[in-house]
Amino acid sequence: MEEEAATAAQGDRSDGLAYLFWTTGRERKSYVRLKPAGVTIGSGPRSDAVIADADMAPEQARIRNEDGAWFMYDLSAGGATRLEGTDVYRAELHDGARVTLGHSSAIFRVLE
Repeated sequence: MEEEAATAAQGDRSDGLAYLFWTTGRERKSYVRLKPAGVTIGSGPRSDAVIADADMAPEQARIRNEDGAWFMYDLSAGGATRLEGTDVYRAELHDGARVTLGHSSAIFRVLE
């Protein structure tokens, strides 16, 4: 029983805690905690994390953990989802990466 609990706890740590720390825009100095199953970010009420940015789609991007790695997917038709200044459709995120959605920028961080 203790061994199962230790294995489950270790599995939780392998995904780490991931966050977007907003550095620009109206959400500056706030953050979004990312769930391994995925978080949708956008300006509309159906998004898990609603960001006040007129240039962000109602459902702009989705970030989720896949086998221990974090990926960001562009959900908008406008292409305003950027990683390190480059438009992306699907991209793997690394600790410290700069993400821009609409006119709002954030730093992606994984805390183990």
